[in-house]
Amino acid sequence: MKKLVIIAVLVGVAIFVYQLRYPKFSWNQKLTLEVETPQGIKTGSAIVGIEVSFGPSGLGDISGTTQSWHGEASVVDLGEGRYLFALLGHPIYMAQNTFAKSVSDDPDYKVLNSKVFYPKMQRIEGPVPVPDHRYFPLLVTFTDINDPASVKKIDPDDLAASFGPGYSLKSITLEITDEPVTKGAVEKVLGWLGKIKGRIKPSNKKYADELTTEEMLYRNDFIKGDK
Repeated sequence: MKKLVIIAVLVGVAIFVYQLRYPKFSWNQKLTLEVETPQGIKTGSAIVGIEVSFGPSGLGDISGTTQSWHGEASVVDLGEGRYLFALLGHPIYMAQNTFAKSVSDDPDYKVLNSKVFYPKMQRIEGPVPVPDHRYFPLLVTFTDINDPASVKKIDPDDLAASFGPGYSLKSITLEITDEPVTKGAVEKVLGWLGKIKGRIKPSNKKYADELTTEEMLYRNDFIKGDK
């Protein structure tokens, strides 16, 4: 019995030390878009669940870090059957670059030690503007909401080119939240999405570098995971 207690203590200590050295972080983040329209401001948001786990080198990426997320794109209903989608992209990269200035006053601050950054990031309150276009999610629409092949990339600086005069992107913000991950909003609009097996917009082109942005989109760009 005494040996079992000792073994249990040693195992507990080993687990504790491992978790200190290789922590795991998880959080939910809310992406919100505001669009100026002739009818006033239209908004849409979605909440994505994130998990980052540190481990010994050689697991996951070169550093031993594994990253995952689940959730769906943000959708803005612009009326008259028109919608603006902010795709998932890489939400962890977006979070790192959006919240870096909120974590440090150093204008040259970089997320070098993520084990320190993530706990501080998770304490940030309220929405923070996504700082510039490099970190914006990909914006798309469908000229015919019932036709997957009508998907069209949107220039965040020129919504009017796709939607008409009076339409412009007012803001994109990111926020740490306790709200649950969004489910069902995208498929409510894109009822055909669950039937898509390959690319959203099929192409007969042979090489990847010949494909347009629209021709490289998959279901996972709109919805990822089913937790």
